[in-house]
Amino acid sequence: MHFHRLLCGRAEDEPFAAKAAAWLVALVALHLATSKAPELAMLLLPGTYFLLGRLKGTGAPRRKLIGTIHMAFRVALIFAGPLLAVSYGRPPFPRGPGIGLSYSSLADRALTTWPEALALVNWSDPISWLVGRGLGGIGGPQTIAEVDWYNPADNLAIYLFVIFGLGALLVAFLIFGGGQRAIQSDRSGRRDFAMIIALLGVGAASNVIESVFAMMVLGLAIARKPPRAAKQVKRRRAHRSRSGDTLSGEGGR
Repeated sequence: MHFHRLLCGRAEDEPFAAKAAAWLVALVALHLATSKAPELAMLLLPGTYFLLGRLKGTGAPRRKLIGTIHMAFRVALIFAGPLLAVSYGRPPFPRGPGIGLSYSSLADRALTTWPEALALVNWSDPISWLVGRGLGGIGGPQTIAEVDWYNPADNLAIYLFVIFGLGALLVAFLIFGGGQRAIQSDRSGRRDFAMIIALLGVGAASNVIESVFAMMVLGLAIARKPPRAAKQVKRRRAHRSRSGDTLSGEGGR
């Protein structure tokens, strides 16, 4: 029951011990897995929830400002980080990915996976770098028709750049806007904001970019509806009130 309520976004109703236990179990389970990006995201998530708790009672302008700074940092980390690693990855890893105990999956991504992924796009063709390879151009679909060129991307930004080309920047803008709208919203919006931050953490260097959860939250971030302005709400309530008074007057006749 505790896990069900936590997963359904009602963690604020649970005691701290239950939330801490659920977080610890998830952290251990992720540590036993092969991908460490979700583990890093889980480690950083308490900081996000602390931030949300501090913002809960603040005014809308301050909440938007702090949420914007937080989102900007995460989006820059995802989209600027791998591109910088591709361009300047050799100095931090002069010995390459390493072998055995010295093997570094991050070095392998920066020196091999990410450059090879971007090389799938024909950057000499203006149309290609504007629209990318299209859906199915990287990841799982390649195992059907392009086995020799298969690349897992291992980063959300790299994945989007190969599929959409520079259109990936529009997706980054939409994710950023979705986080902004969520942080200004109600309790559900704060939960959505935390999920978007978790998506960006997982997308940093995860080898399961195409997971159902990641794609679901990506859609959530892009489609997040802007909160209705207070004036619009008041205007609609006043209109409904006048309509109700009119109907009551007609009924009295």
